[in-house]
Amino acid sequence: MPSGSRSRRTVVRITPSLFKGVLELAPRRPNAVIYRGLPHMELVFNQPLTDEEKQKLLRDLREKFGDEFEVEVIDE
Repeated sequence: MPSGSRSRRTVVRITPSLFKGVLELAPRRPNAVIYRGLPHMELVFNQPLTDEEKQKLLRDLREKFGDEFEVEVIDE
Protein backbone atom coordinates (compact mmCIF):
# COMPACT_ATOMS: atom_id res chain seq x y z
CA MET A 1 0.00 0.00 0.00
CA PRO A 2 1.44 3.45 -0.86
CA SER A 3 2.78 5.37 2.11
CA GLY A 4 0.16 7.57 3.73
CA SER A 5 -2.72 5.75 2.04
CA ARG A 6 -5.31 4.02 4.18
CA SER A 7 -7.30 2.68 1.24
CA ARG A 8 -7.35 -0.94 0.25
CA ARG A 9 -8.02 -0.23 -3.42
CA THR A 10 -8.76 2.48 -5.97
CA VAL A 11 -11.75 2.43 -8.33
CA VAL A 12 -11.73 4.66 -11.41
CA ARG A 13 -15.26 5.06 -12.84
CA ILE A 14 -15.44 6.35 -16.43
CA THR A 15 -18.81 7.48 -17.82
CA PRO A 16 -19.38 8.92 -21.31
CA SER A 17 -20.73 12.47 -21.36
CA LEU A 18 -23.82 11.54 -23.37
CA PHE A 19 -25.95 14.45 -22.21
CA LYS A 20 -23.40 17.24 -22.38
CA GLY A 21 -25.17 20.47 -23.29
CA VAL A 22 -28.71 19.12 -22.85
CA LEU A 23 -29.48 21.26 -19.78
CA GLU A 24 -28.49 24.37 -21.72
CA LEU A 25 -31.29 23.63 -24.22
CA ALA A 26 -34.05 23.29 -21.62
CA PRO A 27 -36.47 26.26 -21.57
CA ARG A 28 -35.88 26.60 -17.80
CA ARG A 29 -33.97 24.83 -15.05
CA PRO A 30 -35.61 21.48 -14.14
CA ASN A 31 -36.39 20.61 -10.53
CA ALA A 32 -34.45 17.36 -10.84
CA VAL A 33 -32.09 15.73 -13.28
CA ILE A 34 -32.11 11.93 -13.05
CA TYR A 35 -29.64 9.77 -14.93
CA ARG A 36 -30.82 6.16 -15.15
CA GLY A 37 -28.72 3.23 -16.21
CA LEU A 38 -25.79 5.11 -17.68
CA PRO A 39 -23.12 2.81 -19.09
CA HIS A 40 -19.80 3.14 -17.35
CA MET A 41 -16.52 1.32 -17.05
CA GLU A 42 -14.77 0.71 -13.75
CA LEU A 43 -11.06 0.09 -13.46
CA VAL A 44 -10.36 -1.59 -10.11
CA PHE A 45 -6.82 -1.46 -8.75
CA ASN A 46 -6.47 -3.76 -5.72
CA GLN A 47 -3.31 -1.88 -4.78
CA PRO A 48 -4.36 1.78 -4.41
CA LEU A 49 -3.01 4.26 -6.94
CA THR A 50 -0.65 6.94 -5.71
CA ASP A 51 -1.61 10.60 -6.14
CA GLU A 52 0.91 10.86 -8.99
CA GLU A 53 -0.60 7.84 -10.77
CA LYS A 54 -4.12 9.28 -10.38
CA GLN A 55 -3.05 12.67 -11.76
CA LYS A 56 -1.26 11.05 -14.72
CA LEU A 57 -4.28 8.86 -15.54
CA LEU A 58 -6.67 11.82 -15.40
CA ARG A 59 -4.30 13.95 -17.51
CA ASP A 60 -3.83 11.18 -20.10
CA LEU A 61 -7.59 10.53 -20.37
CA ARG A 62 -8.25 14.27 -20.77
CA GLU A 63 -5.57 14.55 -23.49
CA LYS A 64 -6.86 11.52 -25.42
CA PHE A 65 -10.64 12.05 -25.09
CA GLY A 66 -11.11 15.70 -24.07
CA ASP A 67 -14.33 16.19 -22.14
CA GLU A 68 -16.14 13.21 -23.73
CA PHE A 69 -15.93 11.30 -20.45
CA GLU A 70 -16.53 12.03 -16.79
CA VAL A 71 -13.95 10.35 -14.58
CA GLU A 72 -14.42 9.68 -10.87
CA VAL A 73 -11.58 8.30 -8.74
CA ILE A 74 -12.66 6.60 -5.51
CA ASP A 75 -10.38 5.22 -2.81
CA GLU A 76 -12.16 2.49 -0.89
